[in-house]
Amino acid sequence: MRRDLADDGPELLIVIPDWTSGSGREHSADCPPEVYAALLDGSAGYELVAHFPPPTLVARPFGRARLDSPSVAPPVRIFARATRTTGGEPSPPAGADGRAR
Repeated sequence: MRRDLADDGPELLIVIPDWTSGSGREHSADCPPEVYAALLDGSAGYELVAHFPPPTLVARPFGRARLDSPSVAPPVRIFARATRTTGGEPSPPAGADGRAR
């Protein structure tokens, strides 16, 4: 599956936990743990371009409340296909204005 992503994957991937996510998982069951790890470390050919953590009114030292559903304001991660320069190194991600950071 990682090879499919690197070769023919979409431009953007959005990873959101849902009702299939186990407790504490940051992704749905549709995304195997090894693929999610490869997305995070960049080895799948994607880079994290945005992360929207769940909003909280008060800091929770132990994570989400036990009765809190992961489908209500879940953390969202957006990955974009890594762009390559002529030297084979990833180019720096662009900021909101389109310029490299």
